[in-house]
Amino acid sequence: MPTKKYNKIRITGGSGSGKTYLGKKISEQTKTPLTSLDEVAYDFSKTTKFDHKKPEQEIKNEIKKILKQKKWLIEGGYYKLTKKTYEDADLIIYLKPTLTKRIINTTKRFIQRKKQGKNEGLKNFTKLTRYNITTKNKWQKQRPKLFQEQYKNKIKFFKNAEDAHEWFNKQQKN
Repeated sequence: MPTKKYNKIRITGGSGSGKTYLGKKISEQTKTPLTSLDEVAYDFSKTTKFDHKKPEQEIKNEIKKILKQKKWLIEGGYYKLTKKTYEDADLIIYLKPTLTKRIINTTKRFIQRKKQGKNEGLKNFTKLTRYNITTKNKWQKQRPKLFQEQYKNKIKFFKNAEDAHEWFNKQQKN
């Protein structure tokens, strides 16, 4: 039986769902470069804070370049801005852990970044936590329903990155 091979993989979910963690695991395994949409959307050349968003057209141009590649792995949200990435993907992995788990993950990430000297700022962390709380329904119910309707033949839902990675490993072996 042939190996299930995905050349264009899109990982999505709310903040703190494990997108970057899973993306790094799959990137190492498949030798596919990982694109983080935070790196595409924000200009970190002057600061490590998430307060210098690039112009929308610049973001779209960078995404167009990525999509021209035969093999890519993209992690991040930004649904409206990056809809084409979902359309072009062979596989969409949607991570939807509980709100509590997402807040724990973003808190751990904030502390880890601070220790590494990447001060994303308490203001940004507070804003992100508020965003996680106010958009809980969007990430747990509305967006999954929309994605299931639009991408039903190529989307997989997981409660955490570990389960998604385990599933992906099995697909690579079959």
